[in-house]
Amino acid sequence: MSDLSGFNDPFDGKAFYYDEKRTSIHKNWAQFKHDAINKFSSRVRIASLTANGINSMPMWAHYANNHTGFCVAYDMRQNNLLSCSTFPVQYTDERIDITAFVDQYVEYLCSVFEEQFNKKTIYITDWSLVDIALLFINLKHKSWSYEKEFRCTVASNAEGMPYTPARPKEIYIGAKCSTVHLKRLNKIAEELNVPIHKMGFDECSPKFDLAIM
Repeated sequence: MSDLSGFNDPFDGKAFYYDEKRTSIHKNWAQFKHDAINKFSSRVRIASLTANGINSMPMWAHYANNHTGFCVAYDMRQNNLLSCSTFPVQYTDERIDITAFVDQYVEYLCSVFEEQFNKKTIYITDWSLVDIALLFINLKHKSWSYEKEFRCTVASNAEGMPYTPARPKEIYIGAKCSTVHLKRLNKIAEELNVPIHKMGFDECSPKFDLAIM
């Protein structure tokens, strides 16, 4: 599970915004400014998957180091913990303005702080802002739509982080994978008792498809 800050899209986790002028009137919110979005995004870990299958040349090029890496397939029906936290990414032209929602939510937070000001622990019962943040983490610009991405999103302080339980269905080795890595992947597949396949190029095929060698 990865931190959003290391992703290759500078707008990852920033698909929504709010008007700082409207929220700055609330004294308890002034300290956050636009950094509130980054604070929410930093509290999750993400694993990205694709529905493209094993014959997507851009995916092999961009995410498997030009076919030198590997691809892991998962059967979501056999991975309950993975599937219940995984949702499709939606693609759009513009970021989402949530100013009205944030303004209303800040009023709620300020009232909670005033009511519980003298208490050691402040309790918040409305977590809708967190839900909104999680929802829009699965929103990206339409230029990324070729990825057909699905995202598994888990709290950064969840048990077992930065890993989440998931059993692979199959492993596919890139056509240009080194011998050293090929041997290591074969050993892993043997230990996990899952099928492993080596991808290659069929020089006689009329299709732009990789072949399982």
